[in-house]
Amino acid sequence: RLAGYKDAAKALEEEEEGKAQRKRANVELAPPRTPCEFCVFLQLSEQLRFALAGDAKSEPPSFMRCMVELWQLVRLNGVYRPREDPDGIQRKSLDDFVVLLLQRLASLRPAQAKETPEWAGLLEALRLDTSPFERRLCKVWAVVQDSCSKPAGETRAQASPNIVLAVELLHTYARLADLPSCISASIRELRRGPAKRANRLLKDPHFLAGLREVAASIPGGAAAAQVTKVWVALLEELQGEEPAWWAAALLEHIIRGVKASDLSLKQFRQLILRSYALLDRLQKGTQLPEQCADGLSAALSVLGRRLAAWELPGSLHRLEGEACDLADRVWYGLRALATKFVQSPPSNRLDAVEPYPDAAVRWLALCEERYCDGKTKAFDKLQQRVAVTLLQRAASVGDAQNGKESSCLLTRRAVCHWVPLFASVTARLPCRSSDNLDEYEPVAMLTKVIVPGELECWQRLAQIRASSPLGDRVVDRTEFTGLHQSWAPSVELWAFYVEALADCAV
Repeated sequence: RLAGYKDAAKALEEEEEGKAQRKRANVELAPPRTPCEFCVFLQLSEQLRFALAGDAKSEPPSFMRCMVELWQLVRLNGVYRPREDPDGIQRKSLDDFVVLLLQRLASLRPAQAKETPEWAGLLEALRLDTSPFERRLCKVWAVVQDSCSKPAGETRAQASPNIVLAVELLHTYARLADLPSCISASIRELRRGPAKRANRLLKDPHFLAGLREVAASIPGGAAAAQVTKVWVALLEELQGEEPAWWAAALLEHIIRGVKASDLSLKQFRQLILRSYALLDRLQKGTQLPEQCADGLSAALSVLGRRLAAWELPGSLHRLEGEACDLADRVWYGLRALATKFVQSPPSNRLDAVEPYPDAAVRWLALCEERYCDGKTKAFDKLQQRVAVTLLQRAASVGDAQNGKESSCLLTRRAVCHWVPLFASVTARLPCRSSDNLDEYEPVAMLTKVIVPGELECWQRLAQIRASSPLGDRVVDRTEFTGLHQSWAPSVELWAFYVEALADCAV
């Protein structure tokens, strides 16, 4: 009897399982529907689109600002979920929104499009999804470039909305490991657009700073793949019959931000040598403006010095092959820029002197490195002139006109970043007795630049002072003549900052 109960229970279970299977087979799974929150947004959005159907020049900006804020709420509340939308309603809505914004911006003049809310709308759309921008990258860059204002004498504290969008676009594609396609779209628009596009875009300091930040944000391992493609594309623009100056400017600021790794040394080394060879050919034919060529040469030299840091010191290992070629090319490149720095007078045009002070300082550092390795024994005349000129301009007051920094202030900043180098260089510079301090007294000029907190530099200067004819005798300022006058600023600083400089006597 117990066996019969078990058989009946088993048969009943099989029958129930069969019914459940047939029921599941007959019931069709309902597809996921558009989130109800997005449906509410669509109703409000359609009303605003109807109000925006008129002319963009005559409408109040509040309508578009309201629509932008609605899309911002969609992003902040996570309402945009295209994977849960089989009909593609959400993607289509965002796509239509981007098309509307680009059409409205294209119909406005640069002055009118400067502060319009359409830029914030494009930024919100980019943060939501990049797919609407994939097919319209060229149009986006055309609108961005056409909306750039003329270069002004005064640098703006904040970037304009179109530049903010451009930098965010570069950052987004760099995170997607697709920066070359974004840069290529910009190159195409610069190539076929009017000349004012490149002039206005590449004179914007916020855009150039954004380029450097984007290149620096790419991890060292991934930088080789993305940066190499961009680098090669810009070199191709420079190899044409009429080299584009804007390609040199773009390449310069991308190179300045590159982070190299041990896996990319050979690749970047070859690209630098190839770029130097192209620059030599362009400079001989005067096919590239001098400022662009020198800026690119300075960027190549800085990156070349970074790559050299991966090599063993010259005192332990002799460079060979491409590493040796690169070291020599960097040496001559920095030397040429340092020569131009000495020959060019101070200027209040920051864009006319920007690469030269830093290049001159780096060349002095390279000279000091060779001196420590025993490759050179003493300063030659050019090294003395470069060091003295740097100290002279850094020690001068400098002024700022129309909000632009003078070359003296720029030189002072470069020297302050390398104060330990100049403390060592000053010890080897020949001092000569002269009543005119402006002619040159290196110690006096350096003491106007350094601050009391840099104890190591003061210790070095104290050693020089101990070997001078004045010795440790403290005298009144009126007793300083000739060589002794060079110590007047240091004596004053020692008098006012005794506590801070107490360690110098140890």
